[in-house]
Amino acid sequence: MDICINLLGPIKRLLEEILIKANKWVIFKEIAMEREWQDKKYGSLEERNPSVDEWVDILSEELKEVLSAKTLEEKLEELLQVVSVGVACLEQHGVIRRKELQ
Repeated sequence: MDICINLLGPIKRLLEEILIKANKWVIFKEIAMEREWQDKKYGSLEERNPSVDEWVDILSEELKEVLSAKTLEEKLEELLQVVSVGVACLEQHGVIRRKELQ
């Protein structure tokens, strides 16, 4: 019985880690789906070809929509759009890895 009780803590932590990682993949999938939707609505990155400064302007407008959203659901929907716009910019112009991760 003591062995079972002693295993509960590590098993619980392992399950929590698995759920967190699974949740990240669900979020990444939602971002990818939003990116596909944006490309269908606005055209592909090659068709649009905005500069980084233009992407920053778009992000600024999207952030204003987050700030003006009334409900938690609206804020989260708008945040998904913000993240997806940021991803689009990085897709087009590249990623510079944080120095601490190199």
